[in-house]
Amino acid sequence: MESGGESKALVPADQRPLTGVAGPAGMLVPRVIADAGAQAARRFLEFFAATIRNKNTRIAYYRATVRFFDWCDKHKIGEIADIEPLHVAAYIEALGKDFEKPTVKQHLAAIRMLFDWLVTGQVVATNPAHADHDLTRQKQQLMALQQAADRPTIRLPACCTSFRRKFRVPGRYPHDSRLR
Repeated sequence: MESGGESKALVPADQRPLTGVAGPAGMLVPRVIADAGAQAARRFLEFFAATIRNKNTRIAYYRATVRFFDWCDKHKIGEIADIEPLHVAAYIEALGKDFEKPTVKQHLAAIRMLFDWLVTGQVVATNPAHADHDLTRQKQQLMALQQAADRPTIRLPACCTSFRRKFRVPGRYPHDSRLR
């Protein structure tokens, strides 16, 4: 915050260069969101009004997202479309140095939920806060395939077709595709 009490990253709702966006009096919209246009500002305000019912959670998520966009401004990330998974990861890493794990998790949850809301509203194409899940899922699938390749093949006699069907054990014949 600056000496005047306002951050450069925030634009008061009544001073934004937007038309047709009605927000609560005094509600601040981060500069990155305001620069993205009226639809982005509307979706940002709707996220807090429509999706979060608990007042304390709403305030905490608002502060977390504003803090993230303030961090983006300080690191000269110009537009909302320029935010990448690397930026989110760097922010979370920096946050972890100053705050406890539950606070960091709450900030990440707020950022993820906001970007999910913005993706649904077609403000941004992808959610930069979800990239680590895709990578983790791919790693898990790769590990499962490697473990399956390391297991010995079970050969059952032909009389055990019901067992094969139940446990999806492949048959001895290559044309037996219904069991694979």
